[in-house]
Amino acid sequence: MEKVKQYFFLALLPLFLASCGKEEISVSISSGLRDKAITMTSSKIGNKSVSVYLITQKAFQGQLIAKALNESSQEIGRALSPELNLGDDDAKNISFKFDGDLDETLVTKYLIELKDSSGI
Repeated sequence: MEKVKQYFFLALLPLFLASCGKEEISVSISSGLRDKAITMTSSKIGNKSVSVYLITQKAFQGQLIAKALNESSQEIGRALSPELNLGDDDAKNISFKFDGDLDETLVTKYLIELKDSSGI
């Protein structure tokens, strides 16, 4: 019986160690989006992509930017959403696709912001 316990422990040890080494990458929305009564309820990180589920309390038109940030909170990549036209009490899953140059191993968090429409 003791041999079975040891074998079981040794068989699961690599899986445990592999899962412990990965840090959680966070996805958050900016205060500018929160000021427009937009909330995020879920997010999913894929291969050079981020998807977020957003809920609006008030109508919103415009574009969003997803910024990939490193451990120093420096931007290392960005992706634009399509033009959005959300009504009052609306919701939508929005996907952002980063270009192939993004080094995902450097990303520690993603920030979703309003695209500056001033053109500056």
